[in-house]
Amino acid sequence: MPTGQPQAPPYAWNPYRSIHFVPASRPDWVGKADAAGADAIVIDLEDSVPPNQRAAARRQIKTMLSDGSALRADLWVRTLDVDNAEFEDDLAAVVHEGLTGVLLPKTESAAQVVAASSRLLHFESMRDLAPASTALIVSPESPAAIRDLGDILRADRRVVGVGFAGADGGDLCNALGISQSRDRREVLYLRSRVQFEAVLAGCRQIIESVWVDLNDPDGFAADCQLSRRMGYTGRGTIHPDQITAANAVYGPGPQQIADARALLTAYREAAAAGQGAVRHRGRMIDAAMAEGAERFLKQLGALDAGV
Repeated sequence: MPTGQPQAPPYAWNPYRSIHFVPASRPDWVGKADAAGADAIVIDLEDSVPPNQRAAARRQIKTMLSDGSALRADLWVRTLDVDNAEFEDDLAAVVHEGLTGVLLPKTESAAQVVAASSRLLHFESMRDLAPASTALIVSPESPAAIRDLGDILRADRRVVGVGFAGADGGDLCNALGISQSRDRREVLYLRSRVQFEAVLAGCRQIIESVWVDLNDPDGFAADCQLSRRMGYTGRGTIHPDQITAANAVYGPGPQQIADARALLTAYREAAAAGQGAVRHRGRMIDAAMAEGAERFLKQLGALDAGV
């Protein structure tokens, strides 16, 4: 059951800008995704692998994880859902050195997260891995899961993020009878609800859904911009061409870092002079804005000691 406590995971990486999905049956695509600049690569055992190929795909995953030491990207695996009879087979195949975490599809309840964490602990012990060294990103894909998302995200300290499963034609939209237009206004509430619950739970990875229309790169870029303004930290991608665009949108540029440093410096100088708020570049800034800038810089490892 949910503990109701703030997240305190032992994981230190920055939010991913691009989270690229690769079928477990296509190990040759992992290197291509890494070369394209993906921050994280999800080896997919669920939707993209036919059931009759999963056993062979599982056998390849250990080699893929071993080879992953030469990659820049972190490696994740999307398993089958917790209630699937083959979930245990998935974990037995994937919990090895080199695995950063598991993306848990069709996450319906906090109890499922707790069950998954328990089984992960079992395999971590078998493989002499540190307890709770395998992180979890959950994927709520039903109306009930969206309703209970707060409890799901607080269920276990392994949970570091959530993926919005809002792709047009996916399980969530189908369950709600939603057909999306190009600007995706039909899922605006759902996107906002997922982001809100993730921030409230202290999740660092808030991942936007994949964009399935590969013939509309302009639509993808515009949707990334909207998603970033809504507070999403990264994007699921399904084609190497999408990785560069996602990295450009979700990754902070040098100017954003410089602006945050300047704001923080201006506020600290004002505070030292006894002022609670100060005009900075035409705007009034206060303690809350300074704290936001400091948090932003800390997440990037860009907070200078002298700032």
